[in-house]
Amino acid sequence: MKELISKHLKNHTYPRWLRGLARLLWKLQGWKLLGKKPQIPKYLLVVAPHTTNQDFFYYLGVSMGYDIHPYFIAKKDIFNGLLGPFMRSIGGIPIDRSARADVVDLAAAEFRNHDEMVIAILPEGTRKKKPYWKSGFYYIALEGQVPIVMVSMNFKEKWIRLSEPYMLTGDQQRDLDVIRTFYSDARGIKPENFSDIVFQERQENP
Repeated sequence: MKELISKHLKNHTYPRWLRGLARLLWKLQGWKLLGKKPQIPKYLLVVAPHTTNQDFFYYLGVSMGYDIHPYFIAKKDIFNGLLGPFMRSIGGIPIDRSARADVVDLAAAEFRNHDEMVIAILPEGTRKKKPYWKSGFYYIALEGQVPIVMVSMNFKEKWIRLSEPYMLTGDQQRDLDVIRTFYSDARGIKPENFSDIVFQERQENP
């Protein structure tokens, strides 16, 4: 099985001045950064809401402000052309969506094979409202034996919040209740596009 991330590993840490600038800009715009950077070597960063294309730049600012350097998995199309080198330099890993069935196993294996690693995932998978979240992040965390750290944003009240690391139990209903509670006061740029926090398979087989 080919490696998903190892062959792309690079030092994509942010210089101190850039981290300071990010925090200053958040402050000048009236935003509050709530919660602390996790002091653990590896975890899955679960990021929501995702309601517009602008979210990417806000979340990039979040990673700088908190001094977190996650890898993120995205469709290979956005790595085409001049944008490709930039996306890779900030931790982007292109994938072929037609092979998405392998991504969970590959990402979980990367967690097991590395002592330090952070991967960020937007579980909604699209900026348009859907009646469920994609469950891939859940199984990556379970199989990779790592906790999740949730990132929530409220664009109306201007705050960003990081959760404490949460180790999934494997009881989907219990875990989803915890996740829904954390995101209960989240508000995207277009709040009507925030997808429901349930998994598709649970909808089909309640």
